[in-house]
Amino acid sequence: MLKYYYHLHETRRKVFEKFPSAAALISLAGIIVWVLVFKSMVLSANNIPTGSMIPTLKIGDFLFVNRMRYGVHIPFTDINILKFDKPERGDIVVFIPPARAGLEGKTLVKRIIGVPGDEVFVKDDEIFVNGTHYPVTAQTDRAILSDIDYPGISKEFTENDLLLFKEKVIDPKTFKVKVEHYILKQKPAVLNMYHNLSNPDRYYNIPEGKYMMMGDNRDDSDDSRRWEFVNDSDIHGKVFMIYFSVDWGSRYFDNESSINPFINLFRLVSGKLNHVAIRWNRIGSRIF
Repeated sequence: MLKYYYHLHETRRKVFEKFPSAAALISLAGIIVWVLVFKSMVLSANNIPTGSMIPTLKIGDFLFVNRMRYGVHIPFTDINILKFDKPERGDIVVFIPPARAGLEGKTLVKRIIGVPGDEVFVKDDEIFVNGTHYPVTAQTDRAILSDIDYPGISKEFTENDLLLFKEKVIDPKTFKVKVEHYILKQKPAVLNMYHNLSNPDRYYNIPEGKYMMMGDNRDDSDDSRRWEFVNDSDIHGKVFMIYFSVDWGSRYFDNESSINPFINLFRLVSGKLNHVAIRWNRIGSRIF
């Protein structure tokens, strides 16, 4: 065995002496592979292109996702080899939507509001799980509404026609508060005046191995109320931090912004995108 390693070492040394750049290339390749494996297994990065999670997450937020929060999977695949934990109500997760959503190739970010075995009733955008209401409290502080960068919607609409609430995610067994967060609703008078994704009140029975997802922007979120439930194996991690955030200027109706951040970056550098600003106060924020 020692002789084998000695010959291997000598062969490698001779190759590196003959081709000095080979060592640098091999080291670089090793670093790239390590980074890709780390991104695939441990920590990935995602960006928010739509407003379905406003005000918790904004368009232009760049997120770190803990891919090992629920288990370990084979690198570059979605095949789980070890499960640590199960997703819980209130978690904000990254997942692949079911085929019936018509979003092939897309990765979404939503909040889990129901787990396997739950009976969920949604009434007026409010949630009841196994008979337990996730209580909501109207918020009178208009500062959060005035700070919302809502795509395609005027600032006047955001401040005057949206309703802000704080919702408590309750464990229906222990009745303890797991997460407390903001949600948005549209005023009833304007629901039919603007395009929205609101759904009628109904019951949902969540089967084993499935999870129910909803956006915090309740009247403008394409989620499980439309395309049912998400497979456990399609949940790829839990969002835990905003590492960067950019207001692309979409609320100014410039018609130049895109849901693709790289296209926006190119347009910004070329001078075709205006009113862009870094949201310094969101960088490093933990997400719950």
